[in-house]
Amino acid sequence: MKLSLPLAIVGAACLVLVPRPAHAHCDTLDGPVVKDARIAFDSKDVTPVLKWVRLDKEGEICEAFQHALTVRAFGPDARTLADRFFFEALVRVHREGEGASYMGLIPAGTDYAEQLHLDATSAASPAEPAEHFH
Repeated sequence: MKLSLPLAIVGAACLVLVPRPAHAHCDTLDGPVVKDARIAFDSKDVTPVLKWVRLDKEGEICEAFQHALTVRAFGPDARTLADRFFFEALVRVHREGEGASYMGLIPAGTDYAEQLHLDATSAASPAEPAEHFH
């Protein structure tokens, strides 16, 4: 019985401390920023993505969203192009707000640990305080 508690503690520590890759980074096409952009397109309402940008950048994102909505109406190819344009603009502005560099959208399923390494080696400036975001 005396051995059970230490084993339980070690087991719990291993679960917490062993690094596991995350599956959604803000630069990825399956990340939370792009997921919210898809929701915004489905509802034709930019509001779900505004939480990802600084208040002073909302106008830029609202304008890009309206342009993308207009272009999406021209057919499937136009829709794909408009979506990519908006995802790129949104993630770029979000990363700028974090004080991080932006090197383009990353394919869905990309290893998060690898991306963290890239972010650490290419960071342009310190992150902005959280109060600048919604």
